[in-house]
Amino acid sequence: MNTSIEMVALELLDSVPAIMSTIKMKWKTGTISGMTNLQFKILAYLEKKPGASLQDVAQDRALPTPTIASAVDDLVSRQMILLEPSTKDPQETTLWLSADGQKILHGIYEKSRADLEKHLSTLTADERTLVFQSLKLIGPLFIVNKEPDENIEIQKDLWKNHE
Repeated sequence: MNTSIEMVALELLDSVPAIMSTIKMKWKTGTISGMTNLQFKILAYLEKKPGASLQDVAQDRALPTPTIASAVDDLVSRQMILLEPSTKDPQETTLWLSADGQKILHGIYEKSRADLEKHLSTLTADERTLVFQSLKLIGPLFIVNKEPDENIEIQKDLWKNHE
């Protein structure tokens, strides 16, 4: 079967929102009362980039700094984020996940993973392998801040590693 780029793009447009909706619902049900999706994403960002500034988080989320500051203030008051003075600039504050923030984040990830496993459990081993290889192949094409040609080279390298 010769699958056109248009067919693949249309399938992505149909499938990805449904998958993300399922994941986001699990994030919402896995979070503590009153925690927003944005706050969850801030915790996830700080796990990957500990010591980030408020501006770093705002840039990553493509939101105004005051919007991020409000969400961060709530997370600080809930003791999920710690604020520390920057070692580079005394005027700047760095953000760190607290032990509670990390515990909550990992709990949400665990519940999400378990829910995805339930959805995937209906697939055969060969189908799961195909899904896994497809995700490893397509993921790098959508890495933010990469030019399409760079993504193709990354994708080719990953494909070689998973054959």
